[in-house]
Amino acid sequence: MSHPYRLPMPVRSFSILLGMLLVTAVRGVAQEATPAAEASTAITEAEILAHTRFLSDDLLAGRAPGTRGEVLAQSYVIAQFSALGLEPAGDNGWLQPFELVSLTSQMPEQLVVSNSDGETVALAYDSEWVGGSGRQSSGGAIEGAEIVFVGYGIVAPEENWNDYEGVDVEGKVLLFLNNDPVGDRFAGDTRLYYGRWSYKYEIAAELGAAGAIIIHTTPSAGYPWQVVQRGFGGTELELPAPPDEPRTSLRAWVTEDAAARIAALGGHDFDALVERAQSPAFRATPLGVTLDLEFSADLNATGTANVLARLPGNDADLADEHIVFTAHYDHLGVSTAVDGDSIYNGARDNALGTATLLAIARAFASLPDPPRRSILFAAVGAEESGLLGSLHLARHPPVPACQLVANINLDGGNIWGRTRDVRQVGRGKSDLDAWLDRFGAEQGRSIHTEEFPDKGYFYRSDQFSFAKIGVPAIYLHEGVDFIDRPEGWGAEQVEAWIATDYHQPSDEITPEWDLSGMVDDAVLLFRVARAVANADASPRWTSGDEFAAAREACHR
Repeated sequence: MSHPYRLPMPVRSFSILLGMLLVTAVRGVAQEATPAAEASTAITEAEILAHTRFLSDDLLAGRAPGTRGEVLAQSYVIAQFSALGLEPAGDNGWLQPFELVSLTSQMPEQLVVSNSDGETVALAYDSEWVGGSGRQSSGGAIEGAEIVFVGYGIVAPEENWNDYEGVDVEGKVLLFLNNDPVGDRFAGDTRLYYGRWSYKYEIAAELGAAGAIIIHTTPSAGYPWQVVQRGFGGTELELPAPPDEPRTSLRAWVTEDAAARIAALGGHDFDALVERAQSPAFRATPLGVTLDLEFSADLNATGTANVLARLPGNDADLADEHIVFTAHYDHLGVSTAVDGDSIYNGARDNALGTATLLAIARAFASLPDPPRRSILFAAVGAEESGLLGSLHLARHPPVPACQLVANINLDGGNIWGRTRDVRQVGRGKSDLDAWLDRFGAEQGRSIHTEEFPDKGYFYRSDQFSFAKIGVPAIYLHEGVDFIDRPEGWGAEQVEAWIATDYHQPSDEITPEWDLSGMVDDAVLLFRVARAVANADASPRWTSGDEFAAAREACHR
């Protein structure tokens, strides 16, 4: 395998890598005869922490797509898969390369909105708004486009809801509330895809809008403004867009205070608009203000790859079917310094998930006989850029999509100790729940729906790419009922981590990490996957689920 990055590797980090590979090889030999009932003992805190430590080392500089650090991460994962005796499953050996478009927008320092009296509101870039080009082009312009408040911007016939009914928004700039409407509709507190920012951008483009602006609040987004500042605007990565794909010229975010100022400029009370938007009777409302904007963008091509390995199944009738494990190995690279640190190491997000995938792969490789169905292990790239690696894999799987029967995704994980519970993201969506219940009970643990269903986590990680093509999926969050901790302690830890460490340079291994609960979760997923791989029937979506139709086509 040839890599374009040939910079010298520091001796210290090279020693870490070499030592870990030797230890891995020795352990693999020692565990070849592990009985199936004890295969899960191959999953240990020490191994998960060791993999995480290397992948989140400063040497890898945050593992951003198209960088030397990303290539080192790929090479490390390949070495681990190879040491376990798995077989390559990519287009190019272990790798499934794919192209990315790198788009760097040069936006003005102010976003200026005007009313008919010539009065203006100027929003400061970064502190009040961020944005970038919605098109893969060298720039764009919006001239005198009216801003229309579209509430949540949802078209949902099953809910008798259409925020655009009777309103033509072609050529307009749309201002969206994030999330879903409050109340009992749209699954209540559980966010659906309608609430995701990506849905807002997509429907704006389908309706021919010139731009789409999403209003950020921490509760509606599930993360603070600082995450928006780091993750949107500037340089963004995308898969190459088909020529006929609808796009807006502008995709942007504004703070809630900024949105209120825009509404007031047009003579509207923002709080009243938000209140009206909670009703299905709401219709998109022109604000009586316009936006003029001109910007340039640099367009470049780069590349990345997924790392794919397979453990072939041993049943002649079922080996063509695959359980696919996913974990994204990328992170944000080097960016704005915080307290003097500019490397976004991504230890929990998602060196830890990748490390756990490797530990589960070891457990499968240690079985005396492989399961009936095959197991595909996918360390995917460019997740932080919009689930791009898993999206490419779902569009171009190494086997026909109908032969992917279940996805188990690992993103983040428990760094705080053992729990009596497990939180399942998207609980109730498929009959995979029954397997989790069974093996969770055998661990003496209960399975519950996610702790923060309003944050829409099912649509925010790589399982979503597979769900869209009809593959039932499991994605777990750590439990919150921690052993020997007071009630509420677990939720406090998770919320504090999101507020201070999520997508920040401080996402690093600390002495306080306790991976005992991570091992419990990994063992649970290993046992579930092995049972599904050996079952007579493949998993099914719950009848009427939003993703069921795509799967049903496979069973016709």
